[in-house]
Amino acid sequence: MINRNHQHGAALIVSLVMLLLLTVVGVSSVRMTSLQERMAGNMQFRTTAFEGAEEAARFGEQEAQGFGDGATFNDSNGLYETVASGGEPRWRASGTDWRGDTELEGEYILEQIGEVPRDPSCQLNAAATCFSMLYRVTARAEVPNTGAGVMVQTTYKAP
Repeated sequence: MINRNHQHGAALIVSLVMLLLLTVVGVSSVRMTSLQERMAGNMQFRTTAFEGAEEAARFGEQEAQGFGDGATFNDSNGLYETVASGGEPRWRASGTDWRGDTELEGEYILEQIGEVPRDPSCQLNAAATCFSMLYRVTARAEVPNTGAGVMVQTTYKAP
């Protein structure tokens, strides 16, 4: 027969320890879920910014496609000559004048790199009609109030 006067409360201590363990597991689960939700939101913002930068790059390529011999690359209004070797890239310079303002806050600059042969057979032919202009399109976009921003670059050879 069990003498109830000599119990020391072991069941109470064990149940309190189990309750503490369950509380720790529950709190860590809530924190993990919150972190995953923030990560998913940040990825969505980055994807939106990437889409904006891609859109701006396409606008820049379309603009470069429309240039003839009359395009003026005077280091303003987003149209730049290529930076000399060792110089600061245009897309990093603080005074760079970006073009465009697309729906997703994208903007771009165009750099005229120089002439390249239209195809491999042109390397042997020095005719002016055998060369195409090569451009670097640098585009960037930022999702407002999120800090999510993306920059992309493409090289475009005019037809």
